Amino acid sequence: MDVKDGSTFVQGTATLKNKRRHTYHYVDQPAAGKGLAAKATCVLLHGFPDLWYGWRYQIKALSSQGYRVICPSQLGYAGSSQPDDLQAYTYRNLAEDLNELLDVLNAGEQILLFGHDWYAAPRSVCDRFRKARSDCILLHTGAVFWPGALPTTTHSVCEP
Repeated sequence: MDVKDGSTFVQGTATLKNKRRHTYHYVDQPAAGKGLAAKATCVLLHGFPDLWYGWRYQIKALSSQGYRVICPSQLGYAGSSQPDDLQAYTYRNLAEDLNELLDVLNAGEQILLFGHDWYAAPRSVCDRFRKARSDCILLHTGAVFWPGALPTTTHSVCEP
């Protein structure tokens, strides 16, 4: 895959079967290498204002290390549904949608969740997600600047 060319990433869309029936655009990059079984599935959640493409370097790096990488375009972005009803964007609904999307994509139970910016901040999303399936959650909050320019905060919640 070429990080300068988004079309070289494995992309698709899925419509959820829950009552909201949202459609999500996503990248589902397999572990690199012939016949290589993925170690786990990494789920990368972009923040505002961003797209899956903001994770392109991490997608390539994680894939090359043997991880399957799923990176959905969040609700309201890119090829994902853009509902007018603000209730669609509650933390609870977003967490439920994420879990269902991962079921549709057969992501498995061994999930490493990475959230950036606004998708990292809502603790309720992470708590709901973690109870359902996540082995490790890495949250990065704060603005992204050139390395060393300003401090940022990273939190991780991992099971031993």
